[in-house]
Amino acid sequence: MPIKLLATGPRACFARPEFRTARVTYDVMTASAARGLLEAVHWKPGIHWRVSSIAVRRPIAVRGREMFERGSAAVWLEDVEYLIEAHLDIGEDEEPTAAAGKHIDMFHRRLRQQRFFRPPHLGAMEFPATLVDATGLDITPTVPPGLANRDLGWMLLDYRYEKGRKVPCFFHAALEQAVLTIPDMNGPGVLS
Repeated sequence: MPIKLLATGPRACFARPEFRTARVTYDVMTASAARGLLEAVHWKPGIHWRVSSIAVRRPIAVRGREMFERGSAAVWLEDVEYLIEAHLDIGEDEEPTAAAGKHIDMFHRRLRQQRFFRPPHLGAMEFPATLVDATGLDITPTVPPGLANRDLGWMLLDYRYEKGRKVPCFFHAALEQAVLTIPDMNGPGVLS
């Protein structure tokens, strides 16, 4: 059973790794940032949140400024709202069916009580997120103007750990009816 999480905030910054000193955001939330929101609600060793889609529910509004005193710039998103759909993967040391139900119940309870594992944020700590449990809610799909179909280029998927090293994985991202479908880490089209 998928989990649905509605994430909103006045600002967000999902930093692109190709800009070292400047904080320049992707146009849309990354899969790793969505996973970070889920882990902010509920995290335990042995569980892994697998994001399957991110729906963009408000128009993409990019703002920025140059900071001359430090020689860097910042580009961020304003007034964001995303509907995240994810599944829970259970590690080998637990009974999959029983453990999944237990962890999903804990996720819903923590979210309802706003008792997070850590403060949720939209890409960086200075951009706090408001989270709503959307599982079971009838949320009408909305397609913001200009976002029906949009090529987003190469986007960070997540990090894979190989021989003690953190290796970034990328995929070619595109919005279809304002929904970003997230591929499997080991699937075709994922480059590391």
